[in-house]
Amino acid sequence: MSEYTELSPENSLKLSQLIKKLFDKKDSVHFRQPVDYLKLGLFDYPKVIKKMMDLKQVKESLNDDQYESVEDCLADIQLIWDNCKIYNTEDSTIYKMAESMENHTAKLIVEYFGQVKKTLKPFVAIKPKEPEPEQSVK
Repeated sequence: MSEYTELSPENSLKLSQLIKKLFDKKDSVHFRQPVDYLKLGLFDYPKVIKKMMDLKQVKESLNDDQYESVEDCLADIQLIWDNCKIYNTEDSTIYKMAESMENHTAKLIVEYFGQVKKTLKPFVAIKPKEPEPEQSVK
């Protein structure tokens, strides 16, 4: 049994609906598109945030079958909120919007999936352990 939730057509549809609900929430306005850090004058943004993510990219990745599991998609959604909270101060409006979206996401996950097998899948692929050679019993 896999330790991740299969991205079946049914689960893909649920994720699409979950993402649509995130897009529809007023607080998602700054998370729908990539951060235009140059226009915003946030020149250190790429140094601080190593993997940029936004709802549009998550939606496109889901539509292009880029995710192997439900958890992969949910990890990218969580990354949006984490990136915002890493870059911005706790007292900022955008930080509070990220917290609001994070809480909304958690409620939607329960609504659509009840429980998933793992909340986050590691971003670094781990090479499978080589099976040990069989030892003969003498």
